[in-house]
Amino acid sequence: ILRLLLEAKGAVVAAQTFLDEVLGAGEPALRGAGAKRLLVHVSHLRGKLGRFGALIVNVSGVGYRLGDGS
Repeated sequence: ILRLLLEAKGAVVAAQTFLDEVLGAGEPALRGAGAKRLLVHVSHLRGKLGRFGALIVNVSGVGYRLGDGS
């Protein structure tokens, strides 16, 4: 997840991209279990990053991006 966000350089990474890349291709569309698993993974990553976890910004209905800290 972090690699994809860093490679995007501030651009939004679609939630489906995370499901395909991180959880494996063929994961169900962004509904139900797949979406919940992504939310849990992002939450854990934010926790591991400590104060920098707040830089992972949710773009509602689209995905995630790295914020600029402002």
